Amino acid sequence: MPTIGNLIRMATILTLITTLIGYPSKTRPEASVKKGQSGKIAAKATSAPKIKIVTSGTVKQCKERGLDNKILFLVSRYCPKCKKVKPVIEKLVKDEELELYYEPLDLTYSFDRKQLENYNIEVQFVPTLIVDCRVYVGAKEPEQYQDIIKTFKYGG
Repeated sequence: MPTIGNLIRMATILTLITTLIGYPSKTRPEASVKKGQSGKIAAKATSAPKIKIVTSGTVKQCKERGLDNKILFLVSRYCPKCKKVKPVIEKLVKDEELELYYEPLDLTYSFDRKQLENYNIEVQFVPTLIVDCRVYVGAKEPEQYQDIIKTFKYGG
């Protein structure tokens, strides 16, 4: 007869495995199309070669991927740092009135993973922020995010 401890360990392992391989496929509840917001309809697949983002830098063939003039924020609901910085990003985007350019993608959900696949991008770490073809991997301080968002809005 399994003990409570063994059942908890088995459930934890099963959750970890399903997270890593992406099963079961989940549908993002807020994935419905909202009028006036960009990025809620699946992005068209790009012909640009697939790239894997592992460090901060610049996205190759950015315009072909449809990433110019966009703010992509890639997170996972299992990432504690993502939970900490997501409200910071969302407040900055709202305060600077950039909702039209903002596309948050929670890679826990199949719909959002498909969106990222359509850009032909794979990421190794979250949180990852892609702003107008520039990539910022890992959690940053709120002031750094503020500088990044303001540079996007005002150029620079």
